[in-house]
Amino acid sequence: IGLILSYWKSVTLWVVNVDGSDLRQLATVDYPGPAARNYPLWTRDSRALVYIRDRQVNQNETRRSFRLVDVSSGEDRLLLEDNVEQLSSWPLGWSANGQLLYYVRSVIDKGSELWAVDREERTSRSLGSLGKASMPFLSPDGDKLLFVSPQSLSWSLTESQVQQDILALSPKQWCGSVWSPDSAQVILCRADVQQPIEYIEAININ
Repeated sequence: IGLILSYWKSVTLWVVNVDGSDLRQLATVDYPGPAARNYPLWTRDSRALVYIRDRQVNQNETRRSFRLVDVSSGEDRLLLEDNVEQLSSWPLGWSANGQLLYYVRSVIDKGSELWAVDREERTSRSLGSLGKASMPFLSPDGDKLLFVSPQSLSWSLTESQVQQDILALSPKQWCGSVWSPDSAQVILCRADVQQPIEYIEAININ
């Protein structure tokens, strides 16, 4: 289990076995901002963790980095660093082969783009605009994105971002959604607005 512990102004990254044994600290997060508490994210081979570090460079500048720490050796290296004054970067998950880390770059008042960084070469590239859509959910197979809004559900391939509608919803109907483990279905919680009942439905995106 990878976990973030916050105490006063100290934020640290730890790992522990599921039976509670071998609790070890792996890293210290420089800046105890909200982002530090939302991760870590396991790699596909479960050998390393990605975590966010926000570093205050000076009074007017903050740097956000994605770092990769090896659970066995403790090796900690930089994957990506961005100036976050006008920009917010958030990791989504890994490509099917575990080589690319997908992340969203959001510019204030201008919308978002999907990006990918190579874990070995540490080079980044833009995969396309997401407009002003809310943060998408990456499918378990790393090939698809699920977009949720108060009005609708839609999905796209990570390499195209051409959104395909799944169904329309009213804001009062939707109460949650998640990918199925095989990435072929969206599991949806939908509320009946006429009576206090919620339904869980499986929708095949094909």
